[in-house]
Amino acid sequence: MGLSWQRMLSLRTSDSELLRPLAVEGERLVVCLASVPLSLAALLAAAYARALLDGLGCWRDVHHCRSANGIPVHPLGLGVPEAYVLPPRPLASRRTDFGLSLDADAASAAARLEYYRDSWFVLTGPAADGWDVIAHYEILASGSLPYFLALDRCPAYTLLGLPKALLRAVAHLPHLPNRAAIARAVAREHDAAAADVLLLLRRAANGTRALALRVRRGAAELVHAYEQLQRRLREYTFEHLTTAALVRRMLAAAAGVSRVESARVARAPGGGNASAVLLLTPSPYGVQAAAVHHGLASLGSEVHSLPDMAELYRPGGGKAAAAAPREGSIFVHSLPPRRHKPRSRKEIVSLLRTQAYRLVLVFLGSEADDEAHDALLARYDRERIVCVNSGNQLPAVWKIWAPRFCSSLMVREMHLR
Repeated sequence: MGLSWQRMLSLRTSDSELLRPLAVEGERLVVCLASVPLSLAALLAAAYARALLDGLGCWRDVHHCRSANGIPVHPLGLGVPEAYVLPPRPLASRRTDFGLSLDADAASAAARLEYYRDSWFVLTGPAADGWDVIAHYEILASGSLPYFLALDRCPAYTLLGLPKALLRAVAHLPHLPNRAAIARAVAREHDAAAADVLLLLRRAANGTRALALRVRRGAAELVHAYEQLQRRLREYTFEHLTTAALVRRMLAAAAGVSRVESARVARAPGGGNASAVLLLTPSPYGVQAAAVHHGLASLGSEVHSLPDMAELYRPGGGKAAAAAPREGSIFVHSLPPRRHKPRSRKEIVSLLRTQAYRLVLVFLGSEADDEAHDALLARYDRERIVCVNSGNQLPAVWKIWAPRFCSSLMVREMHLR
């Protein structure tokens, strides 16, 4: 028989009994709060473990690198127009023993190539913003031999497109000044740790474009070794360091992770928008974007770019092209007159909305054009979008967070640590 309500009210309840439910709930709350940082730490450890595994895969094979958020990452590099890969000048007619890598602002592309052709060797090295600079490619295209300073400091996975073994062999040719003499000529107190070797070179020249260094021109051993190395570097430049070769590598890498048909894009006849390629670049665009645009156009693709790269094409037809804002660039007027009219920004946005492009290359930093970027994300799946980071000072691959809309990320310089 149950207790009456009067009896229930007369029962005394201890304080501990009253607080027991609160203690149980408090204990549960403490356990939950303690599990939050542990869960976050476990997630962070899992992310770092994945990045470490991706990093180990990247060490084994550079074509299996991934960013911190799992986007495939591929090295890209630069290239020069094939028309500028010139036949080497006879050694006896060259007036300069050791020339210097020239800044694009100091001379036109034609003047730089002529100066390099007239030199036995051209001293070059990293710039303040990184190793991969167009000067290396111009020197190789000219038929001269680049003498790299501090190449031993270049990270293993940086300048992957250049033949490092052949470039190291240049410094070991017979009858050349030793490295200490070259260092003294570059600067009175040569800073072996200097990041901007090119700046040291230009200061050392003091405006003369030559250093007081000499080679034994009459040494048959030197001439024979020089011509052999020159021939091998020229063959490599033709095969791997033109803008067309650059684009073929890029499309092959993109085809491995997306639905991009590299051969069809590269050989498109240019007659219709269905096979066109779009480049979205920052303004002003850089040398990387110009090299990719040139390579696509030289392979026959119809290329649209935002902003437009009109100065890459030689004037032709009715209206003359606008004055080139980059007079020192090797890419200015390097393409024949356009076979198809340039597209305005409004037309490009309209073509994006109708999914007219087979492939869109997004150079990071171009997202500032909100209308084009919004049209891209709304109408294109990630398999048709390839991102390019053309900066030189990037963190290690496994620390990069690539945009999620990219099927892959191309980087100008690759670092693994």
